[in-house]
Amino acid sequence: INGVDIAPPADPLRHLLGPGAYERNVVLHLADAEYIDSMAVAWLVSCNKKFRESGGKLVLHSLHPSVMKILKLLRLETVLNIAPDA
Repeated sequence: INGVDIAPPADPLRHLLGPGAYERNVVLHLADAEYIDSMAVAWLVSCNKKFRESGGKLVLHSLHPSVMKILKLLRLETVLNIAPDA
């Protein structure tokens, strides 16, 4: 996942799920994402906040070990909802 995929004004979740996207519970499968850059990390944190504020929940699951390593290095496993599988 990199900045090109989620660069403003793009809002991929709202595009896929509609205007009430952040009010829903969403499980995001990330097994195929072997890399995540800083812009994508910021996007995930921002999305997580939007979900919380709107009454929904974002859960990331099946993270590639290299992505999990980055999130742990940044101590974001305490902020983001991460599950081992769906």
